[in-house]
Amino acid sequence: MIRIRKVEKKRMGDKARVVATIIIDDVSYQLWYEVEAAYENALCADRSDAFVVGLLPLAFKKRENIFFDTPITWELLDGLTYDFIDVLCQHQPELYRVTLIGDTCNAIEKKEEVVGTGVSCGVDSLFTIQRRLVGDKKYKRYLLLNNMTDEDGFRSVRYNSLKRNAKSFANEVGIDLIVSNSNYTSGEIPGLCSEGATTYCNLFSVLSLQNIFTRYYIASGGPICDFSKYINDGFFETDCSNYDLLTLSACSTSSCRFIVDGFERRISKMQSIVNWPLTWTHLDVCFVHSDVDGMNGTNDCPKCMHTVVEILISGGMSALEHFNKVFNVQYVKEHMEEYLADLIRIKLQGSEYGEELWPLRKNANFTVLDYLKAFMIVFKKITKKILRFGKINNTFTSRG
Repeated sequence: MIRIRKVEKKRMGDKARVVATIIIDDVSYQLWYEVEAAYENALCADRSDAFVVGLLPLAFKKRENIFFDTPITWELLDGLTYDFIDVLCQHQPELYRVTLIGDTCNAIEKKEEVVGTGVSCGVDSLFTIQRRLVGDKKYKRYLLLNNMTDEDGFRSVRYNSLKRNAKSFANEVGIDLIVSNSNYTSGEIPGLCSEGATTYCNLFSVLSLQNIFTRYYIASGGPICDFSKYINDGFFETDCSNYDLLTLSACSTSSCRFIVDGFERRISKMQSIVNWPLTWTHLDVCFVHSDVDGMNGTNDCPKCMHTVVEILISGGMSALEHFNKVFNVQYVKEHMEEYLADLIRIKLQGSEYGEELWPLRKNANFTVLDYLKAFMIVFKKITKKILRFGKINNTFTSRG
């Protein structure tokens, strides 16, 4: 059994948080979500919505039902029961059908339309902000930055870098930024969250703040045509963001509506934001760089490398020149073969992303010499993998 005790709001100096005691296998844990005290009224403590949704992955994993002492919004309970849990269990018969047990309450009545979205300053994030919030000035708007890190030092450094970037971006775009903190992904509750549970992190965050949000956009990582494929892959085998269309629809109520934005292919998103000046200085896609000078890894991070390729495809070297505060453009110019090799790597893996980019490579103006050098890089890496493991493995990066 998983039990959510009474949800409470607490003031912690210049911070405010909602917190609940969670009982799992007769062991008590504290789960909390925190924002600056200025946003204390945005925190929702009169319902269990955030905590029920946030604990769903754990309930599926442990094959346990969820009991809650503070009521849940009845529309959310209805959506989770019939539009989410029932649907998942129909497609995945081996999945335990979690039952949600507790009292219900009506949706929050709101007088003002308030919209928001998360800000990571990645491609999906910037695309959604540019399209949905920049021109929507008739409504109150917020950007939300969640600190969902663990105790790992590198991730903490990355978060601090991201926070500075997000604050600078919010100031320039003219939209208020809410910076939050939580122990949701800290590991304090064993098995609660994993790398593939980003949607539940987002929902836990937004539902904790649902006193203000009436409409919230969550950036989609892929096109809608992939939805049916991923929903059948298995609850624990696929990233939950792949079935956001189902989850966010089920979690929407009359007072807080979630919208999946950006079903376009990633290259289409890049083509949309590549000429936006704020992208030139605030794009951040890197997973490996340390916070030395704020510059992305460029040649040491596979995601940086294929993002560079996307920019080259979208606007050539002249477009990449604009990103000289984000990427080491001079290095790219001198090592074009490495970026072409990265594209070849993605193509060899047989991914849909690689198949999508490969026909567009001519827009990047790679030379014949670039192709020769790139294929030599690929050949050397494949040979090294074969000698090391005795089989072909295409998961190499162009740097090794």
